[in-house]
This record gives sequence, structure tokens and C-alpha cells, in this order.
Amino acid sequence: ILQAFRMPPIIPVYDEFGGYAGTAAPGFNNPRNPVANRDRIKNNGNFSGLAFGNVYLEYDVIPGLMLRSNIGGQYSNNFFNNYGPGQYENSENNTTYTFGEGGGYSLAYTFTNTAQYKKKFGVHDVDVLAGVEALNTGRGRSVDGNGTNPFSQDVSYVTLSNLATTGRNVNSNLFSGVNFYSLFGRLNYIFNDKYILTGVVRRDGSSRFGANNRYGVFPAVSAAWRVSSENFMKNLPWVSDLKVRGGYGLMGNSNNVDPNNQYSLFASNPGNGYDINGGNTSISPGFFRSRIGNADAKWETSTTTNIGIDGSFLNNRLEVIFDLWRKDTRDLLYTVPLAGVIGVRASAPAVNIASMRNQGIDIQVITRGKIASDVSYELNVTGGFLSNKIVSLAPGSPYFDAGGTRLNGNVVRNEPGQSISSFFGYKVLGLFNSKEEVAAAPTQGGAGPGRFRYADTNGDGEITPADRTFLGSPVPKFNGGLTLTLRYKAFDFSTYVYTSLGNKIFNNSKWFTDFYPSFTGAAVSSRVKNSWTPTNQNTTIPIFEGVSNFSTNTVPSSYYVEDGSYMRLQNVSVGYNLPTSLLNGIGLERVRISASANNLLTVTKYTGLDPAVGGNADSNFGVDVGNYPLTRSYNVGLNIGF
Repeated sequence: ILQAFRMPPIIPVYDEFGGYAGTAAPGFNNPRNPVANRDRIKNNGNFSGLAFGNVYLEYDVIPGLMLRSNIGGQYSNNFFNNYGPGQYENSENNTTYTFGEGGGYSLAYTFTNTAQYKKKFGVHDVDVLAGVEALNTGRGRSVDGNGTNPFSQDVSYVTLSNLATTGRNVNSNLFSGVNFYSLFGRLNYIFNDKYILTGVVRRDGSSRFGANNRYGVFPAVSAAWRVSSENFMKNLPWVSDLKVRGGYGLMGNSNNVDPNNQYSLFASNPGNGYDINGGNTSISPGFFRSRIGNADAKWETSTTTNIGIDGSFLNNRLEVIFDLWRKDTRDLLYTVPLAGVIGVRASAPAVNIASMRNQGIDIQVITRGKIASDVSYELNVTGGFLSNKIVSLAPGSPYFDAGGTRLNGNVVRNEPGQSISSFFGYKVLGLFNSKEEVAAAPTQGGAGPGRFRYADTNGDGEITPADRTFLGSPVPKFNGGLTLTLRYKAFDFSTYVYTSLGNKIFNNSKWFTDFYPSFTGAAVSSRVKNSWTPTNQNTTIPIFEGVSNFSTNTVPSSYYVEDGSYMRLQNVSVGYNLPTSLLNGIGLERVRISASANNLLTVTKYTGLDPAVGGNADSNFGVDVGNYPLTRSYNVGLNIGF
């Protein structure tokens, strides 16, 4: 009887790194030991050499007209090695010793030629600029190799040559970089220091796109009126400066397009070989399509409109900046998943599939002054309201899904009328409390007491994929910050508080911690102490059982969706500057002593490790798969000037 209830022993194991506490014993989950992970990579190296610079030539043709030619470049050279000793302390271990090393070089350049004419004619101020620019993001070569099981694990002897021949491989790469070619012009006109007009036009070309749509034209115009310079403002001395401005412009984007996006590519590896002779002794190389090209992809274009006010009042003790803006993006580039009939090995191309609208209000208020003769302050408050919506998708694409891990189906749906990366799944109405409730409810697979009860959104009496609905947006409706600075004689104090409100988070980590069959033997959350039982029915935590089905943990549902709003005290710092009279005697110009603390406090209802989840904006933005906990840091500084 005693043997049956004994905990499995944790046997200390030691290797060249010493012994580490871990989770190898049954029932202890499989989290990695961060100290062991850090120690195992202590011999990894990444050695880089970087040189950059530019030269230019300027020539004044006539007064006010200047020609300028500028060429700049950057050369980089690097070498790396990495060691992967085996693990013993986790329930999922890797006993193979791996090693890899490699190196390469690249050269990037920018070549710009401009002509600028600046002249003032009485109350007219004119500045005209025209130019041409060519650049390459970097071309060069690289080579790397990797393999397993060297004859010795002493890093003094680990090289590619000393690895086991089985599984050893070497790769080389030649890359040409991305080429850009631009023609541009700009006109600035100021009348009587009151009315300001700016016009810009660019014609940009990128090698990321095929010959059909390589170039895009992007104009912009803005205007401003300095109201405070008008005569009718002279009777308002409390207005130090007041300017009204507005703008309209187009901007192109190509950053999220692979340079190979326009090409259909093929590749080969032993896994795609075939024993043509049937002798089971050799294989012939096999080729497969590795990328499906899209020669018709074109620039993603954003049209931005804004109206704003810049004001300074009370002898600059109060500053107000207000912006009302809208950004419409068309021809959004996105890598749409391929249909299964095409095959799973080929990389999908980026295509122009959607248009999206972002609009909002940005406000900044700064006030400064003195509380007493030796005490001054500055308060800087910023805030932004944001509305995000997908406007349209390409014909034949009513929506596209993305995101998700360990669940059957995607957790994100992008659809017109919704914000980008909106969560999508079954809405949980509560838990079934009895067999009678199950029988009276719409038909639902796997339904039972203590399990999720989903909403029949289409009212057909059956829970099917058609009942899935939108569960919330990861895009915050408001974000803002507050910076307070206080100064008293030689002392200064500052603090920064940030807040993000109105967004949801898909807490996918609950799949691991709240359901026993998700990861058998895993450590569970304290929430399961309040799981449903016949005597504990006033709860939102499902029954803790060894069953995995549609009504428990296999599909995306609102159980995972939580309020992601939070407020964080991001920084507090204090400093002291030693008096100049004391420093003059010892030959120093400045001595400052400071101390700061970061991420001291986070106020949130979110139950995960960190509400600042992040992620790719169009696929898994706001999906929490278990981020590393946010670190709190403390710093002490000494700054000396001679």
C-alpha cells in the first residue's frame, strides 16, 4: 500500500554542466530549466564586423541652387557557432548533441543625387528639391553547416569535421539583396510666415515586385496656417503660438513581400527522392515546387488624411497637440493559405487581397511650471483613440482564417466589417449542470454535466461550425501614457505610466493548464480548484476530467478570451547632480548619480503572465501561447563628464 502511493523519486543527474532541477520525474510537466538553457549556450558565439560611411559632393551653381551627390555603404562580415548539448532534466528530453557554424558577408549601398533651390522674395519663401536615388539592401554570400554527435563534447575539439557523418550537411547561399529606384520632388512655400504649403511626389520601384507592377507613384500635400501671426490675435496675449494644419498623402509599402514572391521555384532533397531501379540501394533526386509565384503583386498603398492643431499658451507653460486622422490602406498584401489540392510543401505567395481603415484621435497635453521657488514640474499626457476595420477582401474571398495552436480550427478570422485578427469561435453560455439540461439544449457533440454549453447563434437547434461567432478584437480602443517630472535644486524625479484599454486576448495557455487531457501530467492552474462538481455548480471553470472532445477543450471558444486592458508603471527614476562648485576643484565638469526601476506594477484583470502579448498583426495578434514573464529591473548609474 505504501509503495502504491509513493511519489516517484527525483534522481539527481549530473553532466559536464553540473546537476539541474527539472521535471523529468513523471507528473511534473515538461517546462525547461532557464538556468540550464543559459548554461548550455554559454559557448555559442556570434562575431560580426561592420563598417559604414558615406561621402558627398556639393556644388553651388548659382546663389540658392545647390547640387549634391551622396554615396553611402555598409559592409558586414560575420561568423557564428552554436552548441546544443543534450538534456536530461525535462520530461521531453533531447539526448543528441548538435553543433553548427557558418559565416558570410554582405555589402549594401545608397546613391542619391539632388538639386535644391532656396530663395526668399520679400514675403515669399520658396524651397524646391528634386532628386533620384538608388539603393540595395545588401548582396553577398554565406555558408553554414550542422550535424550531430561529435567524438568529444569538449568545445576545444568540436568542429564540423569531427561530427558524425550521418546527418551532417553543409549549405551555401548567394543573395542579391533588394533593389530600389526612386524619383522624387518636393516644394515648400511659405507666405509671410503665416501660410505654409508643402507638396511631395515620389515614384518608387522595388525588385520585390514583378515587371508588371514594379513602380508606384505616391503624392502628398499638406498646408498650415499660423493663426497666432494674424492681427486679430494680438489682443490674446495668453496665446503664445497657434497653428492649424492638414494633410493628404499616399504612401507605398513593400516590406512584407518576400523578394522571391514573383517567382515559382523548385527544390530537391533526399526526402523527395525515388528508388527508380527498385534495388533499394540508391535514390534519384526528386524535385518539388517550393514556392508558387505571383508576378502580379503590387505596392500596398495607404492614403492618410489628417487635420490638426498645435497650440502653445500662457507663455509656453501649456502646450496642446490635437490630431484627427484617417488611414485607408488598399491592395493589402497577405500570404493566403493554399488549397489542399495544391500540396502542402509549396510556400504560398503574397497577394493583394484586402483594404482596411484605421482612424482615430491623438491628443498630447504638456504643462510645466513651478510649485515653489526651487520646485519645478512638467506633466506630459498622451492619448490615442483607434478604430480599426477591414473594409473589403478580394472577390471570392469572403474571409480568411489564421492563428491558433493546439486547437481544432483557427482562432482568428479576418472578415470585412471586423477588426483585423478578430477572434472567432463558439460562445460559451455557461456549463451544463445536469443531464436534463443537456437533453433540453440544442444538440451538441460531447455535451455533459460540467462541460461547456455553446450558443446556438443561428437557432437551428444544433451546435455546428455555423454557430461560431466573433469573440472580440485584439486591437486596443485607447492607449496612452503619463510622464511626470519633478525637479528640486540638484535632484530630479520622473515616472512613466502606460495604459492600453479595450482589447481582448486569446489566452491559449489555458489549454495547457485548465484541462487534464490536453497535456497529461502537466502542471495545472489554481483555477481548477474551483472546477465544476455536482456540489459546486456556481462556477465558470469546467469539470476537471480525463475527457477531450468538442464540449471540453478541442475547439476555440470564448472561454479563452479575456479582457486585455492594463495599466503599467513602466519606469521610476531619481537622480542627483553634484554641485559645480564642488566639481571645479577636482577638474570635473559633470557628475550625476541616478537610480531607476522598470516594470514595477501592472494593474490588469488578465490571468496570463503578461497582457502585452503582441504578435503578427494579421495572423496571431493578441494570441497568448505562454510568453516568458515580464521582468522587473533595477539600475544604478554614475555619469562623469571631464
